[in-house]
Amino acid sequence: MATERKTKKRGQNEGSVYRRADGRWVAQVSLGYGNGKRTRKYLYGGSRTEVARKLTKVQRDIQQGLPVPVGRLTVKTFLTQWLEDVVKVTLSPTTYLAYKRRVDGHLIPALGTITVEKLTVADVQRFIASQAAKGLKRNTIDGQVTTLKAALTVAMRDNLIGRNVATLVDLPPADEKEKAALTPDQAKRFLVVARTSRYGELFAVLLTTGLRISEARGLMWNDVNLDAGSLTVRRQIVRYSGSDHTRPPKSAKGVRTVALAPLAVAALIRQRQRVADARAAAGGRWCEMGLVFPSVAGKPFVYSSVQDALHRVCVSAGIPPIGAHVLRHTAATFIAEANVNSKVAMDALGHSTLTLTHRYQHVTDTMRATVADGIEALLSVDADTTK
Repeated sequence: MATERKTKKRGQNEGSVYRRADGRWVAQVSLGYGNGKRTRKYLYGGSRTEVARKLTKVQRDIQQGLPVPVGRLTVKTFLTQWLEDVVKVTLSPTTYLAYKRRVDGHLIPALGTITVEKLTVADVQRFIASQAAKGLKRNTIDGQVTTLKAALTVAMRDNLIGRNVATLVDLPPADEKEKAALTPDQAKRFLVVARTSRYGELFAVLLTTGLRISEARGLMWNDVNLDAGSLTVRRQIVRYSGSDHTRPPKSAKGVRTVALAPLAVAALIRQRQRVADARAAAGGRWCEMGLVFPSVAGKPFVYSSVQDALHRVCVSAGIPPIGAHVLRHTAATFIAEANVNSKVAMDALGHSTLTLTHRYQHVTDTMRATVADGIEALLSVDADTTK
């Protein structure tokens, strides 16, 4: 008993700070009276020092006349506010829409009525179990939990909760599936058959450069230098809410110059003629946008049409059908197999990095050329198939 009284003793200048039976520390601060009742705010943390720091901040906010969140804030209300006030203004529209689908379609129906501060690990774990029982894949559930985790991180920042319960749950086993990349032999067969497809040149460029499909949609002829054997990624065209939107690449690293293997150069030369023929055939229906891979009317190609063509090529080549993004994974795998320096590979693929070291590293044109050389060696086919 003496120990319990000691842990609940108020520290100097801390206000009311005590330790709960489960080991977590709690600070409470009075916000005054309303409707004849005292209003209190509770702050949580893993140590006395942590909750004391939070208490000090709340007291300072009160002194400065700033609003202090209090009351029955449900998960539904919080997630809705988080989407509009944080996600919508800080992340891309496509990310916002993806988060919103997870929130509206899964998180709110299952957890929406629970107050944020009372949401427990058990609540989230039950949610995961229910999603798995519906037959949802691990990656889908992981995306839902990741969304909740991101939202609760903001709730912790705003002192609404003391810990992020979404970080403490267990996810179902990972889905067992084969590596999402073609082998060199499959890739060679794929390229030969792809020559018969209207999108064959696009597939060759995706496979040899690792471009994202959205980056290929936004690639323009003034981004391509066939004499130098390179192209520069400056934009992407993404589709959401029923229309196309031109946006910068996914990150600062996404703006990059990519060296072209001879296979890619040959494909782009053929594509230039294919576009000229399509322009002539379309006549007045042609919408000139300067795109390297346009539709038959000059506008950005329709992804579903590309996917259908990709499926047909795979079947004809005798390989399992794949999505367009697998071509990017394949390029990344070939780069690794070619023993290309990891920093050069990251530069070629436009991957983002948060480390200070990588911010100060620079990739030369000579280093970039090793990417093209490595892929060319792996994908070399008979000369008559590259003309």
